[in-house]
Amino acid sequence: MLKKIIAVLAGILFGFILIGLFEAVGHYLFPVPAELLSTNPSFPESTEWIKAIPLEQMLMVLLAYVIGSFGAGFLTTAISPNKNLALITGFILLISGTINVLLIPHPLWFTIISISLYIPFAYAGGIVSFRMFTKT
Repeated sequence: MLKKIIAVLAGILFGFILIGLFEAVGHYLFPVPAELLSTNPSFPESTEWIKAIPLEQMLMVLLAYVIGSFGAGFLTTAISPNKNLALITGFILLISGTINVLLIPHPLWFTIISISLYIPFAYAGGIVSFRMFTKT
């Protein structure tokens, strides 16, 4: 039981780290538009900020969610070879992603797509890990 809890917690932490890393890459590749910062020298309102984000950066964030969820499910199942634990990991990532889109206004299309990514990709990572690390 303890191994399963550690597996889920490690998977969640790994997923958050991967998401953060890929979001940072997105911020590096697609920096904040200069006109947004020049019109508002203090930090802009979140609605202005989200509207000014280029589509490429929004897609990079979605890619970060996919990679983070997959990696989280993969690690969870690698630690405790039960691919159903990846669903728990994906569900917890889904809860955090839902909180994110509720606290920071996002476009509707982004909200719908992002919320639909966590569980399937975490489970896919769990399936790949299960097939790689269990002997049949």
